[in-house]
Amino acid sequence: LPRNSGSIKNVGMAVTDVSELSDSDKTAAIAALPKGSMILMPGHVMIYVGRGQIVHAVSSYMDGQGKKYYNYKVVSTLTDVSNVLGEKYISKITTFVVPTF
Repeated sequence: LPRNSGSIKNVGMAVTDVSELSDSDKTAAIAALPKGSMILMPGHVMIYVGRGQIVHAVSSYMDGQGKKYYNYKVVSTLTDVSNVLGEKYISKITTFVVPTF
């Protein structure tokens, strides 16, 4: 796969633009994704592993209660966590890329 999130959309998998969906509609759509699907937001790629969990590389993040964690590693989180700017990941998600094999 290409390194950058913008290029991954062009590798021949099923691509769905979800940028216009509400956060609650995105959450419902994510629950229906098969494990291994990629969830993209500008500059960030996450892999859906089931049960509302995503795996992604982060330097820091904020949990649902606003507590900030610094880790500089790959983590498994829910989509309702926030980045260091306080923006929820679910709100920033733009695209689903689903393997077709």
